[in-house]
Amino acid sequence: SKPVGDFVYRGDVIASRKAAGGFNFVKAPQTGNITHFDSKTGVITLQYKTSPIDFPAHVHGEVIELQAEESVTLRYEARRLDGSLGVGKDSSGTLYCVDNEAAIGDSDLKGKLIVCSFAPGLELLNSLKEKQIAGLICSSMEEKTLCGFIRQELGVINTGNEPLAYSILILGSFGKQAMSSSLWQELKAIEGKHAYLAPHTRIRAGVVRPFLDCQA
Repeated sequence: SKPVGDFVYRGDVIASRKAAGGFNFVKAPQTGNITHFDSKTGVITLQYKTSPIDFPAHVHGEVIELQAEESVTLRYEARRLDGSLGVGKDSSGTLYCVDNEAAIGDSDLKGKLIVCSFAPGLELLNSLKEKQIAGLICSSMEEKTLCGFIRQELGVINTGNEPLAYSILILGSFGKQAMSSSLWQELKAIEGKHAYLAPHTRIRAGVVRPFLDCQA
């Protein structure tokens, strides 16, 4: 028999009793933890212990559909910029644009999405951890810089849930190319506005592209 505290799946044998011709087995009617056993009555109590999980909306919008215990559908307006590669988890915050490393200085960047017009280096990426930013957006970045930040090789691209200090979205490609002046001006025009960064990227079957939704 299973002891109190054990986790069992539906159908697992949790107790047995010797009977004529063999044993009778008692199977768990549901998945959960064995929380109590009454030795007098033989009653076993199972309980599935759950921990609440928060799912931030990340956008300013309107709830248009609610399916109890399943999902919430939101409607919102935004300007979407598709990216090439993202890492980290979904994040959101106000946009803050910088055109050189010196512009960061002692600025309060906590909870903000930083837009770099240049390709950031590993030293800058690591220093931004202390700033507690929500995410970083750039046009390009050297592959070795990104791998150094996430501390692993990319391999088959299926990213978007790495436990990083903040998320990163590369809009263009690997390298050290500066952001185009037209895109930079477009993002500068909405600096201070709210944006949602979705980094999930999948290259193989069922391609998923990362994106930035800007709510001007």
